[in-house]
Amino acid sequence: MKRINIRQWMVILLSGFLQQPLVGGMNPFGIAYFGAAYMWPEHRNLLPVVTLIGMAANVPQTVLLKYLGILIGIMLITYILEWKKAWISQHEMLLMISLLILSGDMGYGLAQSGISKAAAAYHLKAGCVEILCSAAGFVLFYGIMKVFLKNVEGSRKLLKKSLILQLAIKR
Repeated sequence: MKRINIRQWMVILLSGFLQQPLVGGMNPFGIAYFGAAYMWPEHRNLLPVVTLIGMAANVPQTVLLKYLGILIGIMLITYILEWKKAWISQHEMLLMISLLILSGDMGYGLAQSGISKAAAAYHLKAGCVEILCSAAGFVLFYGIMKVFLKNVEGSRKLLKKSLILQLAIKR
């Protein structure tokens, strides 16, 4: 069975706690954190489950469907691109999150309030605000995780080197 160290558990569990909606039922930081954490394959088995539990506990049920669609979109597009051997960069993930948030906001908003020019303009503005918050959160979370999880890989390499050195000294 594959072992998960404490830093990886912290990354996974923090996703559940960040699913707190902001003003107007928007959840840009939860989606941004999910996208940043989903870029590391070792988190993908438990991350969607913990994120969904956090969303179900904190997000109103009417908005949960919109964010569930965004999460499934992130997972599906990532799976398809990696299946085609096209690995996702930070910029591509940010673009994917932005487009999914905008389409989710527009689709959910227009389905809820009816199709009109005024409703479309309002939901377009709300989607752009959520995209800006999500983009700022994604850049922040991705940078933190890159430093935080890079130390895990570096400590493993250092541990392997020290074990080799200890074995060489003993002989």
